[in-house]
Amino acid sequence: MTESDAVIDLRETHFISPDHARLARAVRASIRSQVVDLLDRHGLLNRKDVQRCPSCGDKVIVLEQPGTYVYDPANDRKICSACGAERDLLVILDPVVDIGGEGGG
Repeated sequence: MTESDAVIDLRETHFISPDHARLARAVRASIRSQVVDLLDRHGLLNRKDVQRCPSCGDKVIVLEQPGTYVYDPANDRKICSACGAERDLLVILDPVVDIGGEGGG
Protein backbone atom coordinates (compact mmCIF):
# COMPACT_ATOMS: atom_id res chain seq x y z
CA MET A 1 0.00 0.00 0.00
CA THR A 2 1.32 3.44 -0.87
CA GLU A 3 0.59 6.86 0.52
CA SER A 4 -0.03 9.46 -2.16
CA ASP A 5 -0.01 13.22 -2.02
CA ALA A 6 -2.75 15.21 -3.69
CA VAL A 7 -3.54 13.43 -6.93
CA ILE A 8 -6.73 15.05 -8.15
CA ASP A 9 -6.25 16.65 -11.55
CA LEU A 10 -6.03 20.29 -10.48
CA ARG A 11 -6.55 21.44 -14.06
CA GLU A 12 -10.26 20.78 -13.54
CA THR A 13 -10.43 23.84 -11.31
CA HIS A 14 -9.65 27.46 -12.07
CA PHE A 15 -6.96 28.10 -9.46
CA ILE A 16 -5.63 26.24 -6.44
CA SER A 17 -3.60 28.29 -4.02
CA PRO A 18 -0.73 26.68 -2.12
CA ASP A 19 -2.86 26.92 1.05
CA HIS A 20 -5.74 25.09 -0.63
CA ALA A 21 -3.34 22.41 -1.92
CA ARG A 22 -1.94 21.89 1.60
CA LEU A 23 -5.44 21.67 3.02
CA ALA A 24 -6.44 19.16 0.33
CA ARG A 25 -3.40 17.00 1.15
CA ALA A 26 -4.27 17.13 4.86
CA VAL A 27 -7.88 16.11 4.20
CA ARG A 28 -6.69 13.32 1.90
CA ALA A 29 -4.21 12.02 4.50
CA SER A 30 -6.83 12.10 7.25
CA ILE A 31 -9.47 10.20 5.25
CA ARG A 32 -6.91 7.71 3.95
CA SER A 33 -5.72 7.04 7.49
CA GLN A 34 -9.29 6.41 8.63
CA VAL A 35 -9.94 4.00 5.74
CA VAL A 36 -6.72 2.07 6.34
CA ASP A 37 -7.58 1.86 10.04
CA LEU A 38 -11.07 0.58 9.18
CA LEU A 39 -9.68 -2.08 6.84
CA ASP A 40 -7.04 -3.09 9.39
CA ARG A 41 -9.58 -3.39 12.23
CA HIS A 42 -11.74 -5.67 10.09
CA GLY A 43 -8.80 -7.72 8.80
CA LEU A 44 -9.38 -6.62 5.22
CA LEU A 45 -6.04 -5.07 4.25
CA ASN A 46 -4.59 -8.23 2.75
CA ARG A 47 -7.67 -9.64 1.07
CA LYS A 48 -7.30 -10.53 -2.58
CA ASP A 49 -10.37 -8.54 -3.59
CA VAL A 50 -9.08 -5.19 -2.31
CA GLN A 51 -9.16 -2.95 -5.38
CA ARG A 52 -6.85 -0.16 -6.50
CA CYS A 53 -8.24 3.32 -6.79
CA PRO A 54 -8.18 4.26 -10.48
CA SER A 55 -7.31 7.83 -9.52
CA CYS A 56 -4.38 7.43 -7.09
CA GLY A 57 -3.47 3.75 -7.31
CA ASP A 58 -3.83 3.03 -3.58
CA LYS A 59 -5.15 -0.43 -2.88
CA VAL A 60 -7.89 0.56 -0.44
CA ILE A 61 -11.28 -0.08 -2.07
CA VAL A 62 -13.38 -2.92 -0.64
CA LEU A 63 -16.81 -3.01 -2.25
CA GLU A 64 -18.41 -4.54 0.88
CA GLN A 65 -17.19 -1.50 2.86
CA PRO A 66 -18.95 1.59 1.43
CA GLY A 67 -16.74 3.88 3.53
CA THR A 68 -13.75 2.93 1.40
CA TYR A 69 -14.96 4.47 -1.86
CA VAL A 70 -17.18 7.09 -3.47
CA TYR A 71 -18.69 7.37 -6.92
CA ASP A 72 -16.94 9.71 -9.35
CA PRO A 73 -19.72 10.80 -11.73
CA ALA A 74 -17.37 12.77 -13.97
CA ASN A 75 -15.58 9.56 -14.94
CA ASP A 76 -18.32 6.99 -14.14
CA ARG A 77 -16.18 4.99 -11.70
CA LYS A 78 -15.57 4.33 -8.02
CA ILE A 79 -12.59 6.11 -6.44
CA CYS A 80 -11.18 5.80 -2.94
CA SER A 81 -12.68 7.91 -0.19
CA ALA A 82 -9.47 9.93 0.12
CA CYS A 83 -9.63 10.99 -3.53
CA GLY A 84 -13.33 11.73 -3.15
CA ALA A 85 -12.80 13.91 -0.08
CA GLU A 86 -9.96 15.76 -1.77
CA ARG A 87 -12.04 16.34 -4.90
CA ASP A 88 -15.04 17.54 -2.91
CA LEU A 89 -12.93 19.95 -0.87
CA LEU A 90 -11.33 21.44 -3.97
CA VAL A 91 -14.73 21.91 -5.58
CA ILE A 92 -15.98 23.69 -2.46
CA LEU A 93 -12.90 25.90 -2.22
CA ASP A 94 -12.84 26.77 -5.91
CA PRO A 95 -16.07 25.87 -7.70
CA VAL A 96 -15.76 25.34 -11.44
CA VAL A 97 -19.25 26.61 -12.10
CA ASP A 98 -20.70 29.97 -11.19
CA ILE A 99 -23.01 29.28 -8.27
CA GLY A 100 -24.76 32.62 -8.51
CA GLY A 101 -24.62 35.71 -6.41
CA GLU A 102 -24.13 39.25 -7.52
CA GLY A 103 -24.09 39.36 -11.25
CA GLY A 104 -23.03 41.90 -13.74
CA GLY A 105 -25.51 43.10 -16.04
